[in-house]
Amino acid sequence: MGEPTIHEVSKELATLREQMNTHQAKYEGALDRLRADMAKRDADMAKRDADAAQREIIRLRWQIGIYIGGVLVTIAALGIFIRLAI
Repeated sequence: MGEPTIHEVSKELATLREQMNTHQAKYEGALDRLRADMAKRDADMAKRDADAAQREIIRLRWQIGIYIGGVLVTIAALGIFIRLAI
């Protein structure tokens, strides 16, 4: 049980490098999948935000339309009451 030879040390070093490269490739693959998932999530969120903005515009148009309709009905009713009062 003496000192390892240079050949044994270099063989062990080669094995360790191979393991390191394998792990690095595995982690890089995982990072690539994570980046792809994040890009998909960002695209989905942008689409959701655009859809929400469109729904908000439609809702606002309906509110304005209902308000204007209410004002017109009120004016028409006042006109009828004034006409009947004369």
